[in-house]
Parts: sequence; C-alpha cells; structure tokens
Amino acid sequence: MKTPLTLDSVLEEKLQDSEFREHYEQAYYEFRIADKIAKARKSAGLTQKQLADQIGTTRKTICRLENASNRSYTLQMLHKIAVAMGMELDIQFRPREKI
Repeated sequence: MKTPLTLDSVLEEKLQDSEFREHYEQAYYEFRIADKIAKARKSAGLTQKQLADQIGTTRKTICRLENASNRSYTLQMLHKIAVAMGMELDIQFRPREKI
C-alpha cells in the first residue's frame, strides 16, 4: 500500500527545486512582514486609519502593507510605522530556519 501524500511531503519534494524554493521563501517572508505589521498595530491599539493618519498615508496603504501579496515595503515606511506605534524597527540577520 502506498503512503498517502501529505502537504508536508509534497512541499518537501517541491522545495528541492531551487526556483520553487526561491519563490516560496520570498512569499514566506512577505507573509511574515505583513503579519508582523498587523500584529504590532493591533498590539499598539491602533486601527488602520489611526496608524495611517499618524504616518501621513491612507488606510488603504496600511491595508496593502498588511497584505502578504504586497511587495512595496521600504525601510523608510517600516521605520515610520514602528515610530508611530512607539516601537523600534529591529532587522536581524540570523541563521536560516527550516521553512
């Protein structure tokens, strides 16, 4: 009897392809950035509109930044967001974790 396919086993096989892996990792990190922005904003007790007003942009822009398919992050924008939430932007380089 064949071992049933699982999402993990299919993903593990696909990640052997370097091009697939590169795209997967890019999407993974984009999701993490968007998720961190949304969680930090909520932790600061701000709505998207309030954050937007504080950094001089629109709620729609904040919504896009919290969407993982967005790719328009700039260091300047991330810094503005952090300051508006009373936080510090911390960018780290560390050993790769297994995705």
